[in-house]
Amino acid sequence: EGADAAGEAKAELGHSLIALGHLLSETGRMDEAWTSYMEARTLLDGLTHANPAVTLFQGALAMSHNNIGNLLRETGKPAEALASYQAARVSLARAEGTATALP
Repeated sequence: EGADAAGEAKAELGHSLIALGHLLSETGRMDEAWTSYMEARTLLDGLTHANPAVTLFQGALAMSHNNIGNLLRETGKPAEALASYQAARVSLARAEGTATALP
């Protein structure tokens, strides 16, 4: 709720970048997937900071962190993957209004 048209368009761009990253990852183009996921995360992180009450943006940011975590896990970086999954958890908790510090 509370998203303006420009913000919603940016969120859709973020979703498209995530989808592109997923396709690139599935076809073995991991460096390009990483770039796409990171571009999405940067875009969505900016949206969430500018609009912290918009749950749509928090959910999209969580999705980007989750996909980055998947890529890191698939490329043999479990510690970094864990950090990304934890960031996704925080974003989802913010969307629900239940954000707490992680252990």
